[in-house]
Amino acid sequence: MRHLRTLTVLALCALMIASCICVSNAKYENPQKYSMEPYGTEDEFWAEINEIQLPEEKVRDGIAVWLNKTQLDLSEKAFFKNGTVYVPFKDVFEAAGCSVSVNKKSATATGDGINVTAKKGKTAYDINGTEVTLKRAPKIVRGVFMVSADFIEKALDAKVWYDEFSGTYVITTGAMKTDDILRIINGKLWMNGEPYYEISFNKWDLALQVASYTGREAEWSTIESTLPAAEEALSMLHDNGFRTIRVFVTASTRSRYVNSEKQRNKFYAQMDTMFDLCDKYEIQMNACLALPSADFVASGETISDLYCVPESESRKNLYDFIDTFVTRYKNRRSVLMWEIVNEGNLQADIGWAAKYVCPSARILGDFYADCAARIKMNDPERLVTGGDGELRGAQFNLYKGTRVGFIGCDWTQDTLEERLYVQQMLYHGVDVISTHSYDAGRNEIYYSASREDPDTKTHQDLKLLMAEAKRLGKVLYNGETSLSCTSNSHDDSGFEKEELDEYLRETVDAGVQLTHWWTFHCDRLGHPEDMYTWDMTYGKGLAAVKEANAKLKAKYVVNALTEGEAEDSGCGSSAPLTVAALMSIAPAAVILIKKERYDEK
Repeated sequence: MRHLRTLTVLALCALMIASCICVSNAKYENPQKYSMEPYGTEDEFWAEINEIQLPEEKVRDGIAVWLNKTQLDLSEKAFFKNGTVYVPFKDVFEAAGCSVSVNKKSATATGDGINVTAKKGKTAYDINGTEVTLKRAPKIVRGVFMVSADFIEKALDAKVWYDEFSGTYVITTGAMKTDDILRIINGKLWMNGEPYYEISFNKWDLALQVASYTGREAEWSTIESTLPAAEEALSMLHDNGFRTIRVFVTASTRSRYVNSEKQRNKFYAQMDTMFDLCDKYEIQMNACLALPSADFVASGETISDLYCVPESESRKNLYDFIDTFVTRYKNRRSVLMWEIVNEGNLQADIGWAAKYVCPSARILGDFYADCAARIKMNDPERLVTGGDGELRGAQFNLYKGTRVGFIGCDWTQDTLEERLYVQQMLYHGVDVISTHSYDAGRNEIYYSASREDPDTKTHQDLKLLMAEAKRLGKVLYNGETSLSCTSNSHDDSGFEKEELDEYLRETVDAGVQLTHWWTFHCDRLGHPEDMYTWDMTYGKGLAAVKEANAKLKAKYVVNALTEGEAEDSGCGSSAPLTVAALMSIAPAAVILIKKERYDEK
């Protein structure tokens, strides 16, 4: 969305330059000319960096067993054998709220609607007063009574799923089997009791089209480009098997949100229509809320107050919007995730270059955390992502320059360890790391492992981004992606097919669970580049994404619980996720950084 990025930067320039005019009335005075961040010495900076705690490297130790949203602490390790997973009877049924009695020959559990008995060596089970014969008998392992997945499924009326890729066995009961809520389980996205994967599209202009139907947004000024076009787009997505989109929930009515109840009511009426449409066509939205916005800046305050002063009137306006918007729509099935802003990281620490006051990476990360906490207060179930684009190559060093009073912008390329530290600073408070990865893996950007190891180089591609997210204990979301193209994709000449197929194959191979391609059915007027350069509504672009989406699901949405009798495949064994295993994702032990390296600085 290169043209949109330019518009975003220009809009932020105007906002922040205007905000500087009223600095005398602000509660927060910018400590630097072009930054909201105070500066200090190099020693103070490195002391701050050494305080950042990177998550411990996660070592895989057998099969992780989850009951709904809770990982179980097992008295005996689960194991995969003959097409099923065996788990301790007592641990599972106690976690399900049952009273449990276990001896050397049998096990009984009673609870709300549950009355089951299993006997050692017997395939006949008593399940709620009915004798049920299953394929597998219980096993006793080191004195622990173990039962198979088919029994758990029948006894708890559960959906059971074993994901070999992550070594995760998930037991899903009740509403969570069908509630369409995206969750993170053992470092992966799950929905309705199974791993969640999709390659779909940005439909970034959806809210603007809906608003234009009654309000006439400037670039969607004809009836044909508004609600009818929006409905056509959602219908096409549904009919082609896509189930998610990314949208920006902004309109001109929101710009007067703070000062006009009439405009607020009109804005919410427009948003109601958008959510109704998505519900109708069974499309879920990653809803970009665009929270660091002039829409919420109070009279006499600046954008800096919004970012930096939680008790400011501007922040109160922001929180009021979050509370109202999220509460209004949190029970809609059309909500996939909440997103804080579009590409906020690309505005951080570049004030000297852009000539306006910018947040720093630290301030931005703390702002993300505050917004995420407020969203979670209103909707504890949904995931929150920052909405950032791919990191700038100098994201860490730009921040360092801001912190130590560097005059200008330090564009020194970061090392891989520096990337991790700045990502931890930015994303510590959100659930999902967002990247916007255009032409991923097709550039000449390579990162050194560290300043102490400059010759170990790793290419910037999707496997690197996935490995970094795993190292930080997060899930990666590729919120925008595309290839450079030369002409109109509508007539099948916009992309070189081999290159497009290869790029999508790399996305599948990297295992990125959720990707939104830029862009689908863009209907704004007077911008032919949308059609000729980016639009994927027809032709080979749509066909290729549709095919890749099917391949992604076929490869990864696989339940290893089968009726086959194959011996234990070893996929659920206790083999740890070691440096070598991680290097198969991104070829570098450089991801596994020792922050003590900074102690001498």
